[in-house]
Amino acid sequence: VNLAAGEGTLSGGEIVIKAGNSITGYGGAITLESGHSETGASGNIIMASPSAESSTGSVEILTGNSVDSSGDVRLVTGQSDQGTAGSVAIVTGESSSEENGADIMLNAGGSRSKTGGSIRISSGSSNQLSSGKVSIESAAASSISGFVGMRTGIANTNSGSVLLETGTSSLSSGDILVVAGDAGAKSGNIAIEAGSSTRGHGGSISLKAG
Repeated sequence: VNLAAGEGTLSGGEIVIKAGNSITGYGGAITLESGHSETGASGNIIMASPSAESSTGSVEILTGNSVDSSGDVRLVTGQSDQGTAGSVAIVTGESSSEENGADIMLNAGGSRSKTGGSIRISSGSSNQLSSGKVSIESAAASSISGFVGMRTGIANTNSGSVLLETGTSSLSSGDILVVAGDAGAKSGNIAIEAGSSTRGHGGSISLKAG
C-alpha cells in the first residue's frame, strides 16, 4: 500500500493522519506496526526526512500540552529470549570540515514551584555476572580532546553536591580512582580545592581512611 502526496513547484503536498477526537473519553489512537514473520525478521519502520540541497526537514516526536499531565515519549526495544536485545542509539550526523559537530542535549523539565525533573543514566543489571558500564568521555582528537565537566548549578541559597561513591558489597567494594593522563612533555595535574567564602568560613578538605 503506497500513500504519497503530490509534487509541487513551490511546496509539495502534505499527508495528515489524524485519529478521532472524544468529548468525554480518550481520543483515538494511531498505531504504526510493521509486518510479522513466522521464521524471519519483522519489517522495519522508518521515519526520515529526505536529503535536500539547503536544509533537511526535522523529525519531531512530541506529546501535546495538558492541564493535568502530559504524555510520555518512550524509546524501548523489545526483549530477546535467546539472543541480544536491541540497542537504542542517539547519534548526530557529521558536519563539514568548516563547521562544528552537532550537539546532543538531554534536558529535564523545569518546575515553577517544586523540584525540577531529574536525569538518570543507569546501566543494565545482571543476575549472574557484572552489571553494565557507564562511560562519559570526550572523543580522541588530533589536537586537543574535549572537556568533561561535572558540576551543580548556581543557586541563591545552597548549591547541590557532587557525589562520587561506589556501591556497598558483601565482599569488596569498588575503588575510586583520580588519575591524570600521561604525556610526552608535561602531564596533567590533580588539584583538590575547597571553596572560599566572602562572609563566613571557607570550605574544608577532609581525608579519612575506612
